[in-house]
Amino acid sequence: MPYHILLIDDDPYFRSEFKEFMSDVDVIEAADAESAWRILKRPHNLDLIILDEMLVGERGTQILPQIRKLSPDIDIIILTGYSSKDVAIDAIKAQATDFIEKPLTPQKLKLIKSRIYAAPKGQNDDRISGIEGKIERAKYFAQRNYDKKLTLNDVSEEVCLSPKYLSRIFKEHTGSNFSDYRLQLKILKAKNLLQFSGQTIDQISAKLGYENPDSFIKVFKKYCHCTPNKYRTQIKNQKLQKNQSVPDQMPDMENEFSQLGNALVCEGNDAIIEMNSHGKILLWTPSAQKCYGWQISDASQKNIKQYSPASEHKEISRTLIKLRKGEKIHTWDTRRITRTGKVVDVCVTLNLKYDTKGKLQKIVSVERGAHCPNKEKAQWILKTQKARQHAKETKNELQRVKNILKKERYLSEIGKLSSIVAHELRNPLNVIQTAVWNIKKKNLDPKLQDNIKSIERKICDSEAIIDNLLKYARIKAPDLEKVRIASLIDECVESMERKFRRRKPIINRRYKHFKNTRINVDPLQFKQILNNLLSNAYEALKGRQGCIELIGRRKKGGYIEIRVRDNGPGIPPQFLNKIFDPFFSRRPGGTGLGLAVCKQLIEMHKGEIYIESIFGKGTTTVIRLPLDIKTKECL
Repeated sequence: MPYHILLIDDDPYFRSEFKEFMSDVDVIEAADAESAWRILKRPHNLDLIILDEMLVGERGTQILPQIRKLSPDIDIIILTGYSSKDVAIDAIKAQATDFIEKPLTPQKLKLIKSRIYAAPKGQNDDRISGIEGKIERAKYFAQRNYDKKLTLNDVSEEVCLSPKYLSRIFKEHTGSNFSDYRLQLKILKAKNLLQFSGQTIDQISAKLGYENPDSFIKVFKKYCHCTPNKYRTQIKNQKLQKNQSVPDQMPDMENEFSQLGNALVCEGNDAIIEMNSHGKILLWTPSAQKCYGWQISDASQKNIKQYSPASEHKEISRTLIKLRKGEKIHTWDTRRITRTGKVVDVCVTLNLKYDTKGKLQKIVSVERGAHCPNKEKAQWILKTQKARQHAKETKNELQRVKNILKKERYLSEIGKLSSIVAHELRNPLNVIQTAVWNIKKKNLDPKLQDNIKSIERKICDSEAIIDNLLKYARIKAPDLEKVRIASLIDECVESMERKFRRRKPIINRRYKHFKNTRINVDPLQFKQILNNLLSNAYEALKGRQGCIELIGRRKKGGYIEIRVRDNGPGIPPQFLNKIFDPFFSRRPGGTGLGLAVCKQLIEMHKGEIYIESIFGKGTTTVIRLPLDIKTKECL
């Protein structure tokens, strides 16, 4: 039985090429959201949905929540030509499984296939064959579509058996007919919703596919011998009896937390963590630091999954989804990873805070487990005055940064234009790349292989141009760290040596005297700067035997100076004053953005860059950076 993909993309050429390439998978096409609705509203057995971000008249991330309502458990991958963190953030907020940029590469295609083959249906197919396998697939199909108007004919089409034969063998293997099995699934789901969600009976009946709540109540009463409301009351009473040993003060914790907001200070044996409804950590208290070993600076603004083993990630995602849907979950057993790498079992008490519209705003997690020195009642002190003062200072600081960012929104229009260019160019590149793969899969004349390689090289060149344009338009403020500058330079040199290994120029490193010097920089941005300068030096030596020198010195006044020197052809004097201008380039195929990006990044580090060149003898690029720079100075 093949795997099923729903591909929602408005480009017919891409759909055609993708379908041909995925010949071992059943690809169902939808050109727009309306076509997708028609497919998703019917009973289906989809393993994966691939959704284009830019459809005609609407965005994929905007319609994704509606798809989630129709099919909450299916993996959904957003596919886009935009190279933007904003799109990635929107995809995460909309509960996308993954986010992939166009054009597709073999690695990205491998990721898509791994998502498909991880589907539960695939596991069943590998384990069970014959009639038993068809029964398992029929049960799985019923589980996936418990909320839809599912008939025996729908299932028989899925497993390729006649309805009468399927009905007979289903009862022989399961002990119940298909209709009873479907009702049992609905009752189990109803019990789960009644127990863990705060939804009304009308909402639950609609979620289970009943048009009339009275019909749901009648069916539930027949199978459970009580009404849904009575069942919910019984469950609540059972929970109250189990929680009689819990201290009386615990129910009042939510009020105490709500008074303090973000400014919770805790002492005791329980770890206290505050996060938003998607698991992003807003407050990592000293008690959490004490219990797990992670510093407050390590955990702030990270996701709670990063401090949990991979085996717990799906359960965490499911729990957060339930909480956002309004289900009341107060206790939860999970696991955490300490700084030493030890995995510990913890019992979590959740305190939920909502905004005025009833939307989940924050989650306060009180965690107790094997990490605690003892299991006695945790004692903590709420330092309200200090906490409020801290909140006030934080608010003032955020306002100051906000005002600065408003003044420094440079290249905002170019940024918008870059996104449009990226999308409009990457879409045809994606089709071309997929078409090339399809051609390569067929055994064609070897004489065509050179032409195919030429096409692939041009695709890579086009991708590089788009990436350079986007880097220039979306430079962000540095994320400073204290690092050994010599180590970063070594990494860049080794990376360039691998990239240009065929040219083998002589590289002289002359910065050993500050090999232990530490400097406050953004490591990724510094490597981007130096890689660009080294790449320019390599390109200048193209076609000749040459030498590159890297010279590093500490200068008076708290600066370091790095010189990248080559003995290439040099730069004509009339071009020296234009060398840092955007889009100015003397190299065929160059974008003229490399040095412009370097200049902006260095200036954001409060440094400077200039070029010395003698035409016919070589070029030296000089950068100077302060040894110590604070984050505020970068804004």
